[in-house]
Amino acid sequence: MITLREFRLSDVPEFGSDLKGDQVLGMTAEIEGKFAACGGVRQVLGHNWVFFRVRDERALQPVFLHRTIKAALAALDDAGMRPLLAFCDHSRPRAEAWLLRLGFRPLLDDEKDWNIRVTEGSIGKNSWILE
Repeated sequence: MITLREFRLSDVPEFGSDLKGDQVLGMTAEIEGKFAACGGVRQVLGHNWVFFRVRDERALQPVFLHRTIKAALAALDDAGMRPLLAFCDHSRPRAEAWLLRLGFRPLLDDEKDWNIRVTEGSIGKNSWILE
C-alpha cells in the first residue's frame, strides 16, 4: 500500500541529491514504510523547479500518480507559483510524453536565462515549462 506524507529532511539521503529538506515543498510516497518516490518544488535563482523521482517502480500507478500530480500542480498555481520548470530525463522512456500530458512544453532557447543554459549543459537535460 502506498502512503503519502510531506517531504522531510530525513528523505535527503534516500533522494540521492544535494537538496536540503527545508528548501523543498513536496511529498514522499512510501511502500511498506520505505521510501518509494518523491516529488515537489523548490525555488532556485527566481525559478520554481519541480521534480519527481522514483526508487520503487511499484509507486508508478498511472491513475493515482496523474491525479496526485495534477492536484499538486493546481495547488501550486493557486499559490501563484507559476511558471514551473522541470528537466526532461530522456533516459526514462516516457518522460517527454508524461510532461506533455501534464501540460508542460519544451522551453525555447530564447526563453532560457544564463542559469538554465549552464545547468542544462552540465546535466545534459532539456528544460520544460508549465505556464
